[in-house]
Amino acid sequence: MTVAWAHDPGELGAVAPEDLAAFARRSPAARFASLAARCCLRRLLADALGLGSVRIGRTAMGAPFLPEHPEVWVSLAHAPGCVAAAVSTAGPVGIDVEPNAPRFDPAELHARVLHPDERSEVTRHADPVRRFFELWTAKEAVAKALGLGLAIDFRRLRVLDAEGVRALPVPAGFAGALALRSPP
Repeated sequence: MTVAWAHDPGELGAVAPEDLAAFARRSPAARFASLAARCCLRRLLADALGLGSVRIGRTAMGAPFLPEHPEVWVSLAHAPGCVAAAVSTAGPVGIDVEPNAPRFDPAELHARVLHPDERSEVTRHADPVRRFFELWTAKEAVAKALGLGLAIDFRRLRVLDAEGVRALPVPAGFAGALALRSPP
């Protein structure tokens, strides 16, 4: 499995024309983030697997996939200031990255998305905001690897000590996670 992340647009490379067309209707910020993540993925596919020019499709849930390469699983994530991509030939993969900056009321958010064991873990942690985002990115990565995206009751998904999930070494101020599951 190979993972890449970037927080400097100069690291990304050229934008594919089909990617420009795919995101033309998004807001400028959303378009930039989506294009940056696609560039990161294309670079990773070329560097890791020698796949120079590939078509990237989207599932009904919006997840990226490679129609001509079903033996390769991919995942993308983007947040303001950081993008990430993962490529796997070992099974479905999910990746997520988020800034460690609360954008909602923490207590309400914890009750809506954390398993009770995770809420206790966050409350006891020395840096509860950072720990929340570590768990949240793990949850999103697992949901992506399962092919569910955000269509899941995250309170029922417990990621503490979950097998196949690990934190990513992302830039300061961010949390990131990678999840790999066995092939179907």
